[in-house]
Amino acid sequence: MKRSRLAELGGAVWQGDIGRGAKGRRVQDAWVCGIRPEAYKLAIRLVGAKRRRVMSPAQRAALERATMASLRFRFTSAQDGNYTA
Repeated sequence: MKRSRLAELGGAVWQGDIGRGAKGRRVQDAWVCGIRPEAYKLAIRLVGAKRRRVMSPAQRAALERATMASLRFRFTSAQDGNYTA
């Protein structure tokens, strides 16, 4: 990670210690704040982080339907006769 390149973006940069992640790979915490929104993509690339996944509206709707179906099954009583215990 290039601290000088991150500093050029105009924000504050913090780097944590290098350690081992859950899979045994080397990982390092990084924190960058105070940069303009146009520079977010560059900052993410410079620190070597992965972008957060953004779900599409269709994916979000499918997840909500699946969640509601799961909750509906979980709280259905055996007296309703929908399933046998």
